[in-house]
Amino acid sequence: MWFSTPEIAYAVSATGKSGFAARALARLDTLRRADTPGGRATAGTEPTAEMIDRARSGDPDAFAAVFEAYGVDVLRVCRRILGDPESASDARSDVFLKVRRSLASYDSARPFRSWLLSVTSHHCIDRLRHRATERRIFADTELEAGELEGAALEDYYVTFLAGIFRSIRFGAASAHGRANMIRFNFFEEFGAFTRDEATGVYRADFEKMRQAIDALSEKILVLQGDGDYAGATEMVERMSIINASLQGDLDRLSDAGIPTDIIFEQGVEVLGLD
Repeated sequence: MWFSTPEIAYAVSATGKSGFAARALARLDTLRRADTPGGRATAGTEPTAEMIDRARSGDPDAFAAVFEAYGVDVLRVCRRILGDPESASDARSDVFLKVRRSLASYDSARPFRSWLLSVTSHHCIDRLRHRATERRIFADTELEAGELEGAALEDYYVTFLAGIFRSIRFGAASAHGRANMIRFNFFEEFGAFTRDEATGVYRADFEKMRQAIDALSEKILVLQGDGDYAGATEMVERMSIINASLQGDLDRLSDAGIPTDIIFEQGVEVLGLD
């Protein structure tokens, strides 16, 4: 019997899309055309400026109204960029979690929907980049000469590890976030990286990183192949948590004023063409 929880599915995912940037830009061009009058469909009445202000102040009912109004639009953007319904649905959840945390920085002089879809598109493109990195790391075949354009495979291990740090700063509650924590904790237990207690500096052990990737993939495949739902549940519950040491390092990033995400100001109103 085969099965998969969302967390396990993300943790073992080795798929990706080549040429994602070109496809994403093409899809975004479609979205710009859809943003013209009569070109979009919404699930609910658009919230007023007063409602958005209430959402910024933490009013859960106001934020629910924002989700009801724009949930369909955000899902459509995610689907067009990511390509499959499951990834799109999970990405929408991550987007609204991100939006809820960054509403305080929203400039009310800018159309809210444009800002929201900008956040959405950049989040999805970031996901595609993450997929491409994962595909290279988890590939069974040797990389062809010149394929990495001069970058070593070890650089991708380091980037992959750093990407987990960036992702979990948005939280580990979603399936994607919990999957990242499973990988992080498994690699830590395996010794794929170490942390200097005095400086808080992380260092990757490249040989153990490769071994850890193989070991985690094997463990997940065995859980799936055996239909061991109890084992998978235990793994998710035990290994999808942020421990005190990691939380302290994440707090250091926040205290240093390092933003969790970069939001680009874009659109016709920014160019003065509206």
